[in-house]
Amino acid sequence: MRKKIILITSWLFVIFLLFIVLNIRVLTTPKVFDLKEKERIALERRVESCHDIEAAYRLAEYYLYTESDRKSAVFWYKKAVELGDENAAHNIRG
Repeated sequence: MRKKIILITSWLFVIFLLFIVLNIRVLTTPKVFDLKEKERIALERRVESCHDIEAAYRLAEYYLYTESDRKSAVFWYKKAVELGDENAAHNIRG
């Protein structure tokens, strides 16, 4: 009986780890952060005209994860920080 409990617990732990690994992989793929040109331009306009924090943060993620352009990502993270986003400040430091 005890061996059965240990075996079941072990399998549950393995399944749990697989779930975490697969979820992280899905969430960090560039497709999640991809933007079409019209979407990117619209977000840039929202940042400039409406001071939209979420748009600035979204642009930073786009440049970092899809374009692998750290310089542009930092630019947009700094914009988000200027507008009051604390998460963006953390990402710049990280």
